[in-house]
Amino acid sequence: MILILILAAVAAIWAVKRYKKEGTVLKKKPEPSPYHVAMTRLRELKAKNLWEQGMEKEYFTQLTDILRIYLDRRFGINAMEMTSREIMDRLYDSDVKDKRDYVRQILSVADFVKFAKVRPLPADNIAAYENAVKFVEETKPEPVVQPSDSQESSGVTSGAKNVSVKEAKKGGES
Repeated sequence: MILILILAAVAAIWAVKRYKKEGTVLKKKPEPSPYHVAMTRLRELKAKNLWEQGMEKEYFTQLTDILRIYLDRRFGINAMEMTSREIMDRLYDSDVKDKRDYVRQILSVADFVKFAKVRPLPADNIAAYENAVKFVEETKPEPVVQPSDSQESSGVTSGAKNVSVKEAKKGGES
């Protein structure tokens, strides 16, 4: 009985210390990357077939929301609170200015659909989706390859600084 009480006290002390240190007793589930979240949501949007059902406004609203959330989580651009023009200006100032034509096409068609009540052609709907996928694919963070033990022991180095994906992301947000 005393052994059970001692074990319970040790477990309680451990739980309190872990809670103070990490804010939770249980391990936190790692957040999915912005790339994976965006690609999953894009596939789900495509599966809904909204524009084929005549729901172009809902389709473009969801498509631009996916893109805006991706821009926020991946590049630190608070796109949910910005106009299309402000987003384009921020992209021009960022490292992805060569990819911003994808975003420009999506946002310009979306603005016409949402605010001018224009019915886009089926090709415009498809192009907007494909441009969103291309943008997300082409701007996903590249995983950093850590040198293996054999490379380190032989003295072979790539000359590149090894940083984690999170560190690379933080560096891109500055």
